[in-house]
Amino acid sequence: MQTVLIWLVIQLKLIIEFTEFDVDIAEVPQSVIDDIKNIEKKFNKWVYDKDNKLSWDRENRAFCFRGDLFVYWLNQFVLSNNEKAELKESQPESYDRSLPKIMF
Repeated sequence: MQTVLIWLVIQLKLIIEFTEFDVDIAEVPQSVIDDIKNIEKKFNKWVYDKDNKLSWDRENRAFCFRGDLFVYWLNQFVLSNNEKAELKESQPESYDRSLPKIMF
C-alpha cells in the first residue's frame, strides 16, 4: 500500500490598492494575508531599492508599477515552491471592497 500526500494551498483574493479607484486583484496563499503588514514593508523596501533594476529607469527614477510586479516579487522572493500568487484582474470596474488589501 502506497501513501500519497496531497498538499493543498488555499488561494484568497487580495486587493492591491494604488488609490481608492485604482486597484488590481490577485490570488495569493493564506500565508500572504496572515503576514500582510510585514510583506507590505518588505515589498516597499525592495521596490524602492536603487539596485533593483526592475522598478527604476536608466535615470534612477522610480516608475509607476502595477500589481504584476508585486505578484512577481511574491513568487520570486517570498513564496515557497508549492505556493504561487497570480494576478487575476487589472483595474476592474467593480470588486468586493471587503476583501483583504495591501496599499501602495
